[in-house]
Amino acid sequence: MRQAYSWSRTRMGGWRVACSPILGTTITIALLKQRGYIPFLEYYLSIRS
Repeated sequence: MRQAYSWSRTRMGGWRVACSPILGTTITIALLKQRGYIPFLEYYLSIRS
């Protein structure tokens, strides 16, 4: 998580930071689910039907 925090504090734009390999491997769907967030696809599928 420390590397993700470091990348978030850079002067690069948000899109470039979001596409960085650090965030892609550090902040995963499993981690977000563990912290109570619902993935967009799951939310969409739940309201779609």
